Amino acid sequence: MASPAKVFVAVFILGLVTEGLCACSLNDINIGTIKTGRSIQGKSEWNVTVIKSCKCSQSK
Repeated sequence: MASPAKVFVAVFILGLVTEGLCACSLNDINIGTIKTGRSIQGKSEWNVTVIKSCKCSQSK
């Protein structure tokens, strides 16, 4: 049976490798806006939708 340290190192290295294979660009993020018609303190209210088509996690 593998020691916990070996399992940790294997999972860590696998995480580094898969993160490098999973590259998203700004083209994978779509932002849509729709004006609601309401006004708050004299400013228009907007509904914003963010859609990420990349399957990788986004960190920034």
